[in-house]
Amino acid sequence: MTGVVNNVKAWLTIVTQPILAWKASLPRAAEHAIPCSKLLGKLQSPLGSYAVLGNHGVGCDPVIVTEALQHNGITVLALPARTETPAPRQGTAQW
Repeated sequence: MTGVVNNVKAWLTIVTQPILAWKASLPRAAEHAIPCSKLLGKLQSPLGSYAVLGNHGVGCDPVIVTEALQHNGITVLALPARTETPAPRQGTAQW
C-alpha cells in the first residue's frame, strides 16, 4: 500500500481514515495502532505525513495511538475539544 502512495510523489500525506477498525472498548485495542503506524511510517513526502485521530483512536487510548504514530514519523494533528453543541439549523439533518 505505501508503495502505491509513494509512487504518486505527493508533497504531503494526510491519513484521514481511522487506523483502527477495531472495537475501542476491547482491552488493549489501541495496541493495534503500533503495527499500522509502522506501515504508515513508510510513507514518503517532502512536507511530511500527518494524521487526525478518528473515533476509534480517540475512543480506545489516544495516547498510545498518538505515540505510535509520532514514533513512526507521523505528525498527529489535534483539534481543540468542542465544549458546546451547535444549535441545529432549520432544514438540516440531525445525526
